[in-house]
Formats: sequence, structure tokens, C-alpha cells
Amino acid sequence: MLRRRLFFLFEKLKITPAERRTMAVLLAALLLLSAARLMVNPASPYDEDFYRETDARFDSLSRAFSPASPLPGTEPAAFPSADTVEGDTLRHPADSTSLLTSPEVPRININSADALALQALPGIGPVYAARIVAWREQFGLFQDVDELLHIRGIGEIRLEKIKPFIKLTVDSTQQAH
Repeated sequence: MLRRRLFFLFEKLKITPAERRTMAVLLAALLLLSAARLMVNPASPYDEDFYRETDARFDSLSRAFSPASPLPGTEPAAFPSADTVEGDTLRHPADSTSLLTSPEVPRININSADALALQALPGIGPVYAARIVAWREQFGLFQDVDELLHIRGIGEIRLEKIKPFIKLTVDSTQQAH
């Protein structure tokens, strides 16, 4: 009787005999798996006591390893209050014209300095220093500080940062342009 009802149900759906067989197999598999699921009672992987104990251990360890507290068995670490210490940075007068002529600011002659000396300029690393030396060898001595703009990677902002630290001649009384 059930088979007859299923037959008419499938007839109403207007599906082929092969599709009917597939639907019947899938329906039977669904019923079998549902019955098996009801018979098997999945156990909880852990009980509540285990979770409470794990949480307590995690809380104690997280407090022990926080930056404010030292590691167990060690003394507290002294954290610096700033990222630089006195003497790490150059102190410059606020007036930019006095900055250019100030004797405390080291100035580098870009026409005679080698690549290593040019790396002392702020923002100039080995690549830029090599480019400055190569440009100088190809085109001759720099006549104006602004000629550094011809070097790939040196733009207006970088040039403004290094201008107070460069000179074009050996005579230190001349100002950079």
C-alpha cells in the first residue's frame, strides 16, 4: 500500500522511472540515518568541571605573562619611558637660517663624499648614496643642491630633510642652496 501511494506521488511529480528509483533510495537512506541518529546519544566531549579548571588555568597564566607583571621567578623588567634617550637626536635651533650655518650640525659635501659618508644624511641609505655617486660620476659635480631632484627616489620632501646637512664646496662658510 505504501508502495502504491509512493508510485502515485511520483506520478504527480511527473518524474522518470530512474528519478523515482533515486528518490526512493535517498528517502530510504534518510530514514535509516535518522533512526540511527536517534539511537546513538552523542556524549559531551568534556564536562563543566573540565571547562572551569581550564578557564582558571588560562586566567592565571594570562595574568602571569602580562607586560605589567614579570615572568614567574624573575625580577620586573625596566621598560624605557621613551623610545629615545638623551643624546640620540640632534638639537637644532628653530630658525632654519641659523640651522644651515650652525656649527653643531654636521654638513657633508655631496661633491666629494663617498657612498658611506652620504649614508649619514637623514633618509639616505646605501641605494640612494650609490645613486648620488653614480649621478656625480656621470654628470660631474653638483652646481646646485636642487640637482639632487634628478636622482630617482629623491623628491621635494626628502630634499628638504637633507638640505640642512649638505654643502657643495669644501669651504664650510658657504651656505647650501
